[in-house]
Amino acid sequence: MARLPREVREELHRILREGAYTIDEIVAHLRQLGADVSRSAVHRYRQRFDAVAEKMRQAQEIAAVWVRQLGEAPEGDVGQLCAQLLKTISAHTLMQMQLDETEEGADAKEIMMLARAIKDLEQSTKLAMEREMRAREAARREAAKAVEKVAREEGLQSETIDAFRRAILGVA
Repeated sequence: MARLPREVREELHRILREGAYTIDEIVAHLRQLGADVSRSAVHRYRQRFDAVAEKMRQAQEIAAVWVRQLGEAPEGDVGQLCAQLLKTISAHTLMQMQLDETEEGADAKEIMMLARAIKDLEQSTKLAMEREMRAREAARREAAKAVEKVAREEGLQSETIDAFRRAILGVA
């Protein structure tokens, strides 16, 4: 199917998206457009197309859930939403490359750009995790200071205050 002219392949995709035609009807239509295709080749392509369409539908559902959650909690981490959407787009692109594969394989430039996007995504995820860890550590230090202040005001002994501080900060 990858050898079909672009217009014929786009027509095939349109027909497959409609999902209202039998294999024989699709083969007949493609032959009217001048394509030399076999019934088995169209059947195999339809199975791959349906699998990719299902994965895309699932990815769209995941993205919709993220968008709804962002709407319900706008103070949430927009970076996580963007990262999830980029992962969804990357998966879609890889599936589309697989569907449109030719003997030469996917275009090297497309693969390089996708690899770069995935690398950048992973780097931003790592930075976000490091930022969250720093924020949690700062919150623990502030909590330890607050507990120490209250403990001193209540007249607790230094050893007890140190034990509280170590427990809050996670120090043995």
